Parts: sequence; structure tokens; C-alpha cells
Amino acid sequence: MGRVKLVFVMSLVMVLFLIGANSTSAQPVSVVLNGNVQVYDQAPVVENGRVLVPMRGIFESLGANVAYNNTTKKITATRGTQTVELTLGSSQAFINGQPHQLDVAAKAVNGRTIVPLRFVGEALGANVRWDNVSKTVYISSDSSVKPVDPTRQALLQRLAPYQVIGDVNQISNTELEIFILTNEERKKHNRLPLALDVELSNVARIKSKDMHDVGYFAHNSPTYGTPFEMMDRFNISYRTAGENIAARYTGAEQVTNGWINSPGHHRNMINDRFHRIGIGYYSGNKGYSRYYTQMFAGN
Repeated sequence: MGRVKLVFVMSLVMVLFLIGANSTSAQPVSVVLNGNVQVYDQAPVVENGRVLVPMRGIFESLGANVAYNNTTKKITATRGTQTVELTLGSSQAFINGQPHQLDVAAKAVNGRTIVPLRFVGEALGANVRWDNVSKTVYISSDSSVKPVDPTRQALLQRLAPYQVIGDVNQISNTELEIFILTNEERKKHNRLPLALDVELSNVARIKSKDMHDVGYFAHNSPTYGTPFEMMDRFNISYRTAGENIAARYTGAEQVTNGWINSPGHHRNMINDRFHRIGIGYYSGNKGYSRYYTQMFAGN
């Protein structure tokens, strides 16, 4: 096997603003709905033994329409003939007009309205089960429940402290692990964590696939141009940007360590002017077989 190849491109420096917002959760709680691990823009909160999750995320995942009245602080969700009503700060809820007492009330956290998960799920006809060992809430709203990948579940728990922009179910296990390892490296250097940008990850994955399919290993793509032209083509916003690529490594830990041990790549990984990252992994039977791309963007 030949020498693993690594290439880096330094960032374009434009007008920069340091933004360091990220979501954290004191409780590493996972939510699995019909076999799919859920990721919300506000991590689940545990209060008085009850798990609360963002209102819109859970209602819409269960197929309900949800409305919020900012004046009365009232939440109304409907699915078919079922109507569920909650009010922020109130321990009384209503299902089809009938009152129900809550163990914990809906509340606002970090600008998000969170609601008691078990009550909402069961009110809409789902089965809700809590696993205390894995700190996971399992919700079944249909009969086609798929088994949960334990590796995936462990990664999602490690992901809890970080911000995710988009649907994390589009991100592979390898990509998730690279993201987590990258932020762990940033923490060692007192850098704020990057947010995982799913849209940017989709672009990075296209770049990795393009290198495999077209048969090149470089930042400039015969198909999409420079990394910056590629980001522009896919309507990715940035003020400063950078890219790391690698090939042939056998896994997330190996490729991340390769970047860490390469000064140029490492500078991109810990650059405090970057706020978002996209990670794309593609594997096939051509060239170096396995291709990896990190795309960095500064807001």
C-alpha cells in the first residue's frame, strides 16, 4: 500500500466575526422514534424524572400540526381527530378538551419551547418506553420499528454537546466520528466547538465521491472547480473557508489523526475563524478506495 496522501488549502480571509454559540446538555439523553435517533436544536432536558424535548420537533415527527400562541403561551397540536393543548408553565394539559395533570409543565429553554415527551407521545397514540441504562427514550408510532444500531446510538450520545444544523440522519457514522474527534482536538487547544453543518457535509461528500469517480486527488475539482467555487455553486454561505482532504485511511480515528499530525491540516482544524464544518466520506472500488473531505466555513 502506498503512502497515504494528504492535501490542505488554507482559508480565505475576509470580514470575520467570532461566533461561539453551541448547545449543551447536562443529561446525555437519546430519543429514538421508530428506530431513528432524533436530534433536536435544543438537547433533551430531564426534570423531575421526565424528559422534555423541543415542541415542534416531537410533534412534527409524530405527524401532528402544531401552533403556538405567543400571547397566551398556548401550544395546540392536532393529528387526525386528536387535539393536544399545553400552556407554558401550566401543569394542566388537555386532550380533546379533557383535562390531564402533568408531572412537569412545558417551559422555555434557550429560546426553545420544550414539552414533556411521554405525555405528548402517548397523547398522540404512540408507545413510549424509557431505558435507564442507555438513558434512551424509545417511541413507537407504527408497526415497522427498525433495530437501533448500537454504534450509531453511542455516537449520537457523544454528539449531544454539539450544535447540528440540519438532519443528522443524513450523516454517516464515519462522518459523525470525524466531527466529534475534530471538536475534541479543538477543545485541547481551547477553541470553541464547530457546528456540524449537514448541508455543507452533503457538499463535502459530493467532493469525496467526485475524487473517487473522476480519478483525481486535489483541491481543484475538474467538475466543480476550487473548494470555494464548489461552495458557491451549492449556495453555501461563508466569510472564510478552508478544506482538508485525505485518502486511503481505514477509518475515522486514523484519518483524523493523520490530519492532526500534519501541521497545515491541523491549522485548519483548530482555526478559531471557522464556526461550521461539513464532513464527507465516500468509499468505492476505484483509485484509493476511501476518500475523506472536511469543509470549514466561517460565518
